Amino acid sequence: MNEDAMEPFVFAIVPGREERAFRKENRDVDLLVKASTKTEFLPSKWTVLTENKGIIGVISEIISVINHLRFIIELISWFLPEDVRRTIELFGDYLRYIHFTDQWTVHRT
Repeated sequence: MNEDAMEPFVFAIVPGREERAFRKENRDVDLLVKASTKTEFLPSKWTVLTENKGIIGVISEIISVINHLRFIIELISWFLPEDVRRTIELFGDYLRYIHFTDQWTVHRT
């Protein structure tokens, strides 16, 4: 891979109170990162340093998906009590599928 073809990439998560010292110790951050960014996906004491603000949006989307997955897992746990989950673990090879939906559909024949 040609290093000249690569765009610079800097990404750091640091405590806000240590940002100035971190910049002094890391020349790439000092040269490339214009401003720090607070985000909703980190506790308020932390700040993100990156030259690519788009990456923060991507991370926010990933965190959102993870939170949705957590909700789905909790929902599945609610639908499937522990004894049902154990039964699936034991006899899962004999299941064809399990399907939950809130949509009314007609089985295709």
